[in-house]
Amino acid sequence: MYLDEKEVTVSDSIQTMNMVLPQASVDRLMALQEKMGAKDLAEVAENAFRVLEALIDEADTGSKFFIKREDADIVPFDILG
Repeated sequence: MYLDEKEVTVSDSIQTMNMVLPQASVDRLMALQEKMGAKDLAEVAENAFRVLEALIDEADTGSKFFIKREDADIVPFDILG
């Protein structure tokens, strides 16, 4: 059954997007979804946006990023290139 457009209400705060991605990117997204226990790919994207925005905000203030490895080495982490 097809719905008449007048019967469908969509919130202004939600938009649907279609993306064309290489298979390798789709595989990466699905692997992240599984690792995060995310209910869907939208949740993966929302979390990725939050993390990326926070990293960019910090980098914009001059912050540098480092990783402390299991062997206790602290090494620079050039995540933003």
